[in-house]
Order: sequence, then structure tokens, then C-alpha cells
Amino acid sequence: MPFTTDQKWTPNTYRIALNAWRLNAAPRETDISPRKASTATPKHDALSRKLRSLLTWRAMNSGEDWTAVAANDNTPAVAKPNMDCSLDIRPLPSEIMAAIGADVEFAERREARVGGAGRPFLVPVGGDIDHGAVHGQERPKPDCVVRIGRLHFSNGAATESGLVLDPTGKAVRGAVKIPLGGLIKIGSKRPKDYFRKPKGATNDNTPITAGMSNRATPAAVDFVDPIADAQDADRLRRAVGRDHAGILDHALVAANFTEIGVRLGFAGKTAERRGKLAVIAACEVLEKNLVA
Repeated sequence: MPFTTDQKWTPNTYRIALNAWRLNAAPRETDISPRKASTATPKHDALSRKLRSLLTWRAMNSGEDWTAVAANDNTPAVAKPNMDCSLDIRPLPSEIMAAIGADVEFAERREARVGGAGRPFLVPVGGDIDHGAVHGQERPKPDCVVRIGRLHFSNGAATESGLVLDPTGKAVRGAVKIPLGGLIKIGSKRPKDYFRKPKGATNDNTPITAGMSNRATPAAVDFVDPIADAQDADRLRRAVGRDHAGILDHALVAANFTEIGVRLGFAGKTAERRGKLAVIAACEVLEKNLVA
């Protein structure tokens, strides 16, 4: 971790900085670089996805580290370009799930891989869905899903208005094919009409976004607020409940699932299985509260 010093640094300041560096420095230089997985399909890939919210829990409950924040050393700040606008990829996952609804049946499938170990994924198999014939493909293909809930998808024959080149090379208005599986509309509206603001006087006389910051208040400056972070951590701890919070805290320091199972009153192989299930259940509750 580099330090920016000046003539105001005293021996005591150097000692404080050195002690802080020793507390955070890795014991070996090889620990600085992350270890690369030796396979594209790790053994615990599915489990690590279920427990990924543990990293957020650790960050929110580890306290503040002043060495991770830029010091106020009077160094001229680097000017960052302001954003003209902030774009979101729509629809969001939550909007997709809301449009699908609760009447669609899904089944788990796995990718076809030599020797197995393909990643699992969900496919719609019944309920509020429609199938249709596939068009415009080089090879014959089975019928595809053209509707899931309120989401309508292309079967290869759908088109939309756009600019195309005519035989003379001039750009003219024409029909552009929507690829197979592309989202056509949500309910009775096209995606671009569904998510953009309604046209009319309600959008008139709004401030120009060019040259403005992407923050809520253009004059605001990002800073580390340990009080706000502590309040967020306390709110999340109350939301997940005492039992789940205790399991999450113990999961940060436990050597394996067996220790967590022993803490719950089990022994042997049962302790390992029950500990694993308890951590997964606690992470699911934490994940729901994080996205709430």
C-alpha cells in the first residue's frame, strides 16, 4: 500500500502508518495475486453462488479501515468527466420476474458437456406459455417458446422498423429482422414504449442532463460515512433475524460446515449436513433482504 508523505510527517506518523500496513499486509507476496481456478467448471461452483452474499455480510460487519480511504493530503484531485446521462439495462431482473408471473412452470436442465458437470439452468415447461414454429433458420428446429407470461419473444419471423440499405446503397426505412428469442413486447406494448417515460407536457421544461453529475445532487461529493454504514448493517441484521445472523457471523470464522452443525447441537456427518443447510438457508434470507 503506497503512502504519500510530506514535510509534516513526524516519526510518530510513520510508526502509525507502518503498524497499519503490517495489520493489512499479506504474509506472502503470492497471496496478493488471486489464485486462478484450474478448471472452467469448479467443483463447488453451485455452492459458491448460493453463498456469495456472505461476502456482503462480511464487508458490512467488518468495521471501518481508515487505510482503505484516501487521506486528505492536499493532493490535487483528479478531475473526472461528468456523465451526460445514466443508462440502465432494461428490463431489470425484478421486472422480468414480475412480467412472467406465478403461473409458469419451470424445470431444471443442464448444459451438455462431455463427462457431465454442465451448469444447471431453468427452462419453461408448462403453465402460462405459448409455443410457435421457428422461421428463418438455416436448419430445421423444434418449436420455440414465443410467450412466457406477458413477455413475447421472436420466432425468427418478427421484424421491427429500422434503417436498411437499398440496392443503391442508400439508407432507407425498412424492416429489420428480430433474432430468434429476441424480446418483442411486454403485454401490449413494445419494450421501448413500456419502460420510457410517457410523452407529453409532464416531461417538458426538465433540466438538461448534459454536463451534469450522475449524482442526485450535482454539488454532492462521495465520501465514506461509517455511521451510515453501521446503520445499514444494523438494519440488515434486524431484518434477517437473530438466528440467521448468528449463523452468518459464525460462518465467517468457522473452518467448515461441521463446526456450524456442532453449534446447532448435531455431531458427526449429520453436523456437516445440517451446518451446510443452515448456512445456505441464512444466505437465502440475506439475499432476499439485500434486494428488497
